[in-house]
Amino acid sequence: MINSHIFIKNLDKDLKDFVLFSLRNLWTQTSNAIEGNTFTLGETAFFLKEGLTIGGKTLQEHLDIKGYSDAIETMLKILDPSKTIKKRKSILSA
Repeated sequence: MINSHIFIKNLDKDLKDFVLFSLRNLWTQTSNAIEGNTFTLGETAFFLKEGLTIGGKTLQEHLDIKGYSDAIETMLKILDPSKTIKKRKSILSA
């Protein structure tokens, strides 16, 4: 996770990781819920952390959760103030 964003820069590493992990899970779950995904916040956190599928959920729901989470991770990497413009462009082309 990215740890140099201004809103968390003075927190210790464990707390930074927790805040960003929680924020990613919340953004992912709520955005997908708006689109009709039936994952709960707990199921979202479990799936993203453990990588195990949730019984009774469709493959499409799992792919939606994973895709949105990946997009957030990419956005946080691009917005990381410690990255140069060249490094940010390489993130986009990866």
